[in-house]
Amino acid sequence: MKKTFPKKSKAYPVARNIKLMAIIDRCLDRRFRIGHRRLIEEDLGLAPENIVPIKRAGGAGPLRLKKKGWKRLPKDVRDQLELFVEEHPEIGCIILINHEDCRRYDKIRKRGECDRERLDLKMAVNLVSKKFPNKKVFGYFGEFVNEKRRKVQFRLLAKS
Repeated sequence: MKKTFPKKSKAYPVARNIKLMAIIDRCLDRRFRIGHRRLIEEDLGLAPENIVPIKRAGGAGPLRLKKKGWKRLPKDVRDQLELFVEEHPEIGCIILINHEDCRRYDKIRKRGECDRERLDLKMAVNLVSKKFPNKKVFGYFGEFVNEKRRKVQFRLLAKS
């Protein structure tokens, strides 16, 4: 990247004939960037033009304490899902991705609650499925495949 920023950018093409197919909510954790991209493109067969990405620390979790039903999901996630499902009825599925050792869950782990990332993902899939019964909802969970934690594998943990 240049040290100084240009006052005006070049002209870039605009995407046309976009077919939105999925909303994908995932964690911002930089360790999983490559794994997320490969899961989405190679395993799920979705191109960047086919998805609405929602990125936030912790993905769809952690769920809000002392709240019930749909309101257990974080407000920003609820707002984004409602907006895009309403505005783009052609979207057929919602994919929630979570992973082990999520740093958003550090405080929860210190309280002695283990494996909450998995539990919250299952609950989030259930909540989203109830809110949008005409959409397919999938929950993928990323797990490290070796002790060095240099590779991650995603498996389908829950679906509607």
